[in-house]
Amino acid sequence: MPDVMELFSLSGRTALITGATRGIGQALALALAEAGSDVVLIQRPGSNDTTTKTEIEKLGRKATIYYADLASSDDMRGLVKRITNDGHDIDILVNCGGIQRRHPAHKFPDHDWNEVLQVNLNTVFTLARDVGAYMLERQPKGNPPHRGCIINIASLVSFQGGLNVPAYAAAKGGVAQLTKSLSNQWASEGINVNAIAPGYIHTDMNEALINDEKRAASILERIPAGRWGLPDDFKGAIVYLASRASLYVSGQILTVDGGLFHEMTSLADRLPDGWADEESRDGHELLRSMIHRPNADVEGREGALMTGLWYALLKRTHVSSQSSRLGRTLSLEDSVK
Repeated sequence: MPDVMELFSLSGRTALITGATRGIGQALALALAEAGSDVVLIQRPGSNDTTTKTEIEKLGRKATIYYADLASSDDMRGLVKRITNDGHDIDILVNCGGIQRRHPAHKFPDHDWNEVLQVNLNTVFTLARDVGAYMLERQPKGNPPHRGCIINIASLVSFQGGLNVPAYAAAKGGVAQLTKSLSNQWASEGINVNAIAPGYIHTDMNEALINDEKRAASILERIPAGRWGLPDDFKGAIVYLASRASLYVSGQILTVDGGLFHEMTSLADRLPDGWADEESRDGHELLRSMIHRPNADVEGREGALMTGLWYALLKRTHVSSQSSRLGRTLSLEDSVK
């Protein structure tokens, strides 16, 4: 039986990762290298950023850059075969690359919808499919036998839908379900498929939100850990899911969010019995106060409704008989004005 540190070693492995030039993706790539893995980086054509490559090489690991546009199905087609034909034996796939577009749903342009779905879901599937097919052809290693790991980056929006981000929510919801579907398909073949769902993370992409003192304070007060996450907070999670330490873990969505998701879902445990009854004026007012907190931002109110209250409904009522009562008690439209 290997000792515990050996379980987490990635020595002799090769990881393929998208979206690793900055932020969470860069931290993931460096963590894999620190644990012993060589890394293949997928970057946009024309990108001259070699920072991640250089940092990996400083750790004594090999780093190779392939250029491909995640928004182009043509670029994705044949990419994995090109990489493996060059001699890279892929043990780990990390789908981290993603984009965001924000518009109210009734004004969301087709172009933005299609681009977000292409980058955040279609490309995730294409790479997972092609790497999975490659792994299935490999001879399993170790005891119990194992062929590889696929790790997708999901989101808290995978669970609660967000606001003004219908394409992102659809894509990240799809990533969560895709993760489970591929796990069902491949776990018996020695391929583990899991996902990581980040919470609010201090990255360049969130600078505008972080610099909005009112919204940043509102977000911070809802995070049980009492701080925004940092890219380095994902290092332990990625090494765990990429290593033999998680050999019996597949189909899971691991939240790395300072306890935020559990805080939202635990609203169910704080609701009184009978809150969903039509007659329950106190229950009605309690729900409204949770969602219309004076210091809550719009996303927080929507999250509280779509996550906390839905879980409350599942835990405290019979869905078939009570869901209509919830609709009469508090409408979605009313909750997010």
